[in-house]
Amino acid sequence: MHESLVKFLQDRNYIINESMNTYIETWKSWYRGDVKGFHDYRVWNGLNQISLHRSSLQLGKSICEDLANLLFNEKCGIAISDPKVDAFIKDIFDVNNIYVKINENQERKAAFGTVTYIPYWTADGIRMNYVTAENMVPLSWENGVINELCVYSTTTVDGKEHIFTQLFVLEKDGTYNIENLLLAVGEKAGGYNEVDFSDLPGYEDIEKKVITKSKIKPFVVDRLNIANNIDPDNPLGMAVFANAIDIMKFIDTVYDSYRNEFILGKKRVMVASEAMNIRSGQAVFDPNDLVYYQLPENMDPKGEPFIKELDFSIRSAEHKGALEDGLNRFSSQCGLGENFYKYTGGGAATATQVMSENNKMFRTLKKHEIVLEAVLVDLVRLLIDIGIRHSTPGLNSDVEITVTFDDSIIEDKDKEIARRMMEVQAGLIKPEAYLAWRYGTTEAEAKKMMPKMPKQPKPEEGME
Repeated sequence: MHESLVKFLQDRNYIINESMNTYIETWKSWYRGDVKGFHDYRVWNGLNQISLHRSSLQLGKSICEDLANLLFNEKCGIAISDPKVDAFIKDIFDVNNIYVKINENQERKAAFGTVTYIPYWTADGIRMNYVTAENMVPLSWENGVINELCVYSTTTVDGKEHIFTQLFVLEKDGTYNIENLLLAVGEKAGGYNEVDFSDLPGYEDIEKKVITKSKIKPFVVDRLNIANNIDPDNPLGMAVFANAIDIMKFIDTVYDSYRNEFILGKKRVMVASEAMNIRSGQAVFDPNDLVYYQLPENMDPKGEPFIKELDFSIRSAEHKGALEDGLNRFSSQCGLGENFYKYTGGGAATATQVMSENNKMFRTLKKHEIVLEAVLVDLVRLLIDIGIRHSTPGLNSDVEITVTFDDSIIEDKDKEIARRMMEVQAGLIKPEAYLAWRYGTTEAEAKKMMPKMPKQPKPEEGME
């Protein structure tokens, strides 16, 4: 976090908790796959310090991408009971490509611990901003729920560093205001000056203060459903691999060693210098053939053969076994159970064959879906609220919102359908509840799908 921003927020009487900043930077490095001090390192070879770069399986990227695809993919859906509101939301999602963006941000959420969705109104309609934890500053929170927030980005204007700052402030009457500020970074550490937007090209149209008159939070915070064991008092979330960094180091160390086995273990033929001499106008050995290594002169005083083959064995089984053990431990610590990854084809691949049998992964996904479902519902309600505030006709805020997730990877869909139909026949669940689950819609819409039952004829008199 920029020290000038910290000073500005402290001047506004906010108490800033910076306990997660270092960890977020570490998670960012592992997500990128290049961790300073680990992947770049030095080794003493007896004469000099040699700079080396450790190879990586890029597990920080892989686990985040795989979890995002499991949590939110093309089979997930959001259904709204009011057709007009449903069409309004679908249009916003299509224009902003929100389905794709939500999947991208599920990946970033897994990497940084937290993301925030910020819809805003423009002359062209509602647009969306997405901010990760590295550019978020919680201002007030209760029971882990962020009530006020600062998001920021740094930019250079006329060769000078500026911080574009957005504050979401909860007023005493329970409504929200949005403040947009531009801070010019001072020459002294922590120094800053507020700059008028009209003084800078490209910022003239930004409204300094937006009074929403709404009690609905103008941002939606999304985080993984993992307890913060670094600082329980900080409302920011945890990366999916936050507690698996040691095993990631182990895996990359083994992988780099495995790679070096092939580099260092290449076949060599050590050849005495006299064997490399040119005879009859032709070289005895091809000087461009890398398998041959010429020894210095007088290197064979004991009279041993002047051509000797060196063929080092590769410790393939040991490295593969260590990688498999490491991958099992890694996926288990990330909540996806053992055997989620397997080492094949030179890298870590998702072991799709075992997913349906992986109970730990099923429970983990269901746990994360609890939070994600609430996030998506809150996002839809915020979009409806923005539409109503900007005079979109006919919008109804009192609607039923249903979120369906793709469970086909982790459960047998056909068996689940058969089981639920049996429950309908037994009278344990209502037919409309089954249809709503089956087709990802609301119960109100499901009732419309049900066929009208024919009227039963009245029994004739005297007949039972």
